[in-house]
Amino acid sequence: MKGLEVEDFVVFAQPRTGTNALIARLNRHEKILCHYELFHPKEIYYCENKLDKAVLNNHEMRSLEFRDKNVGKFLSYLSSSKEDRLFGYKIFSHHNPSLMKERAENRLLKKIIVYRANLLDQYISTEIALSTNAYTYKEEAKDISKVAEFNYSKFLRFVAEERKILNYYVSVSVGDVFLLEYTSAVMGSLVDLFEFLGLDQKGGPTEESSSFKKQNSYKTRDKVINFDEVVESLKDSEFEWMIVD
Repeated sequence: MKGLEVEDFVVFAQPRTGTNALIARLNRHEKILCHYELFHPKEIYYCENKLDKAVLNNHEMRSLEFRDKNVGKFLSYLSSSKEDRLFGYKIFSHHNPSLMKERAENRLLKKIIVYRANLLDQYISTEIALSTNAYTYKEEAKDISKVAEFNYSKFLRFVAEERKILNYYVSVSVGDVFLLEYTSAVMGSLVDLFEFLGLDQKGGPTEESSSFKKQNSYKTRDKVINFDEVVESLKDSEFEWMIVD
């Protein structure tokens, strides 16, 4: 796939780090066309409201088999509809590892690495998403119970894996790299990020248009059924600050 890059930037992240909110905000900029999970193993998630209808109506562009066997052609076809906008998408470590590594090592592409400092929040959010199958605010059903059971051993394994993946993203990415933490991704100013991409705030989201609807509660006690166990397990540890109460 070398030499086939047609993207201007790529967003590297893990689930529950605020990338859906970030991409929605990026797409409010008139000079950006950023897709969601183009290489999700079960679905192709486009930014459909900014995509040429001819692309959406092309049956090959809805085919996972075509995408996986013709990555260069797939991305080139998407790039053909970008017009004068910057073209990008997000990719998780398990989506297409070889593509992810190649893009990370390509100095011509700008990389945005999104992470979540509060790994307890990320862990709980992941558990809730897995149990409810609701991965965005729009997918939520009103009667879904948005709580999880905290398991200390499972949490430690989660932390180790997330740190390993973030370190991998950072270590293999060369060229221009922008690290963006969850809070800034979903609610903070994007001025520095636009500057990194070679754009200015003009044509981008205003403070009024970038409001964020958090999917789960802010308080830890409202998101777990065994809050006392969370407090006891994380007391006097490096993770204690992550408890929001």
